[in-house]
Amino acid sequence: MGIAIGYCSVCGKELMVMRIETRKQIEQAILGGAFFGGGGGGFLSLARKLSKDILSTGCLEILSPKEISPESLVATVSFLGAPGASGTHITPDDQLRCLSLFESHLGKKVDAFISCENGAVSTINGWLLSAATGKPVLDAPADGRAHPTGIMGSLGLERKKGYQTIQAFVGGDAKKGKHLEGVIKGTIETTAPVVRSAAASANGLIIVIRHPVSASYAIRHGAPGAIRDALIAGEIIQTRSRHGGINVANALTKKFGGIIMANTRAVHFDMLQEKGFDKGYIRMQSGHTLFFLNEYLAVNINGKREASFPDIIFTLNAESGIPLSSGEIMKGAPLILGMIPKKKLKLGAGVRNLSNYKICEDILGISLIKYARKTG
Repeated sequence: MGIAIGYCSVCGKELMVMRIETRKQIEQAILGGAFFGGGGGGFLSLARKLSKDILSTGCLEILSPKEISPESLVATVSFLGAPGASGTHITPDDQLRCLSLFESHLGKKVDAFISCENGAVSTINGWLLSAATGKPVLDAPADGRAHPTGIMGSLGLERKKGYQTIQAFVGGDAKKGKHLEGVIKGTIETTAPVVRSAAASANGLIIVIRHPVSASYAIRHGAPGAIRDALIAGEIIQTRSRHGGINVANALTKKFGGIIMANTRAVHFDMLQEKGFDKGYIRMQSGHTLFFLNEYLAVNINGKREASFPDIIFTLNAESGIPLSSGEIMKGAPLILGMIPKKKLKLGAGVRNLSNYKICEDILGISLIKYARKTG
């Protein structure tokens, strides 16, 4: 059935019902998610592998915020770690095991799932679990763009006095002695680094189910409508890709209010894994330098900051317009570099809390908070 948009006969307001059951729909979510990933949010290759698992499991429903009871119990689903690490390993059984651990320790059943963010992988977080259990996905991810740390996708719970979270995690290849699983309970600040460390120990990537909250809380503090935006962006990419990357870039920036910064090439790429992150920088032929911590966090040219997180900084394949993450950039390949300013984005409470940027500044060694404070 796909995306069906109608209007209420009583109030006249727009309604949206989404039933995901085809490869084309999931590919739209992946491509649009990659655009809103801003250099992070997972690799296209992993997202497409996960999409096969989803399709072989069944179809799923995505609810708009108006279609769920405010009291429904919602949990965040995330794939966490350094996607550029070799040997990352997540299976459908890992995802179901993680849900079982989470619900067992919570003592309650989850009513719906939300993703931690948008991204090639992140937009479809929770979709396999939805297809397997019949529980819906709520279109209110914790953030409308991808972000580097778990605390940024925590719906502002780090500021909620006395809040104790549960985080269940599973991942790693058992054949290589890297499989691990666990459950941790505590504050957001104390549990987040433990889970990040678990991702590094599992060879770079784990599934995490965390932060049980009411649907009303998720809607107030998350990014309602962000999945729909990803599907719209994905449809633009699919329909315009055959006309070339600049056509895709023009359509995306027109729709979402951004600009094209350069039609260029990568001339230097430097990346390493540190503390469960992909960290590094990319120099462009145009003179731009992109700094990333999974996601692109800053663009400088001649020492001047041109864009800074939470702006979306994006790179597209110049020939096809397919979004590329930071770890997918190939030296010498033609790229289109662009940005969407933060004021045009759906941002969750964890990204609006600028104190959460400090760890990123420390790891990358660049300023972020002072730029994020600026309007525009």
